[in-house]
Amino acid sequence: MGRSRGGRSTWSARSSRLSGERPWWTALIGRQFVLFGLIGVVNTGVHSAVVVGLVEGGLTGAVPANVAAFFLANVFSFFANSRCTFRVAPSLTLYRRFLTVSLTTLGLTVVLSGLAEWMEWHYLVGLLLVIVLGPALAFVMHKTYAFGAAGRARG
Repeated sequence: MGRSRGGRSTWSARSSRLSGERPWWTALIGRQFVLFGLIGVVNTGVHSAVVVGLVEGGLTGAVPANVAAFFLANVFSFFANSRCTFRVAPSLTLYRRFLTVSLTTLGLTVVLSGLAEWMEWHYLVGLLLVIVLGPALAFVMHKTYAFGAAGRARG
């Protein structure tokens, strides 16, 4: 991994980039998945800030605030993932595909929650399914469908 000086490793992230080696975590989960996850965390903050701002500002109730927050956060997520994660130029065609995946993921959330309820599991089991499976499946769908071969040549 790195050269040794007196038994100490001299590996660092900087020397790794300069030598062409990949950071250790990319072998496990991949750069794109990590970036996708980080953007998702920021996106959750964007969504939350919009909801709190609209509700606490007395502009609307919680449901319309969440709808507005979903679309604003979705647009943010699209541009951030286009540029940073998948490194493609954003376009309306790509956004339509991205939104389709986002709405499919929303449907998956409802299905997983409903499954847990139907099975009479504790609601936190359903939430755990959503938290674990949702982002992973969303990433795969975005990578293969929304951004796969740049949105299948934007078609």
